[in-house]
Amino acid sequence: MTLAGSDPELEHTTTRATATGRTAYLTAATAVAVLLVAAATAGPLDGPERLMLVRNLIGLTGLAAVGAAVIGARRAWTVAATWALGALTVGPRLTAPASLLTWPVQPASWQSVLTAAATALLGAALLGFRGART
Repeated sequence: MTLAGSDPELEHTTTRATATGRTAYLTAATAVAVLLVAAATAGPLDGPERLMLVRNLIGLTGLAAVGAAVIGARRAWTVAATWALGALTVGPRLTAPASLLTWPVQPASWQSVLTAAATALLGAALLGFRGART
């Protein structure tokens, strides 16, 4: 199962249960990835670095889900990549609005974690209710 089917005609004939299944798939795949990343970085990365890695995994996956719902599953990765590269270009910011937009490069803080979690929830909700655009 992926974020969208390969046949748009077939995709339009399915019920909403398919979108719900894809949301469950996205959630389960993200949870497994978070567990694997947390386990793999148990020794080399401690504390804030591990939290930043897990935060970015969750948030960027949410951005990919937003991309699937808005611009289509085939181009969904561009939303997450553009956001991450934009944040890397701008760098960490201290002011409130800018720090929320640059959450992937912020130090580990509750604001950046909440922003990434909200992004993930938005992506899952959009994908569940709207489905992936074809």
